[in-house]
Amino acid sequence: GLRQVGVAVDRDARAAGEPKYTFKRLLKLAFDGLLGFSLKPLRGVALLGMVVLGTSVLALGGMLLMWLFRGDAPAGAWGWLALLVLGQSGLQLLALGVVGEYVGRIYRAIKNRPVFLVDRLVGVHQPQPWPQHLAFPPTELRQAA
Repeated sequence: GLRQVGVAVDRDARAAGEPKYTFKRLLKLAFDGLLGFSLKPLRGVALLGMVVLGTSVLALGGMLLMWLFRGDAPAGAWGWLALLVLGQSGLQLLALGVVGEYVGRIYRAIKNRPVFLVDRLVGVHQPQPWPQHLAFPPTELRQAA
């Protein structure tokens, strides 16, 4: 999440021949990279749940209107059942997305990354020392190193 700079490097050809990673291992690595650094898949599940639930509510409303004005069930019993199952699936996906959002926020919090890093101080002539109880790492550990 911080500013990054790329460095171009010329490297020699691989000394050990061909890589030993199979397609399956490369696919697992790709999924780890996608899922390990982003909350977007979790948010995608919640969005999919909202879309499925919204679709089922709209279709159910349309079927109810047709039933009220025409007097017959346009899709029969199986249609009603299919819409109820679709609605329940949407609710489950939405709930899973909400729980996933909580888990993602907890994961982000326990990574313990700083909110910001100070690059330089502007307009401060004499920086004040940190209070001892807020110093990190503690003074004892700094002196031991």
